Amino acid sequence: MSNLALVFIGGLCGLLISMLGNYFILPRVLKSQGKKIPTSYNVPILGLDKQKIANLTKNAYRIQMPIVFTIAGAYGAVQVFGGVE
Repeated sequence: MSNLALVFIGGLCGLLISMLGNYFILPRVLKSQGKKIPTSYNVPILGLDKQKIANLTKNAYRIQMPIVFTIAGAYGAVQVFGGVE
């Protein structure tokens, strides 16, 4: 199998894992944050309140995690299966 095919398959696997994390884990994380962070919580220096922290968490799961997991999956597939030829 060529390295390009491995990159594609590994990237798809990483993307699938991040999508499953977005679907199954993100609601639990947001629920846990909602329980543990008080409503009046505010970070003075950054100006983060409870809603902004929830938005940053959604951003990490929906935008950053798929990018990182796709790259890591592609790299991992080439490293693990690339020398088989």
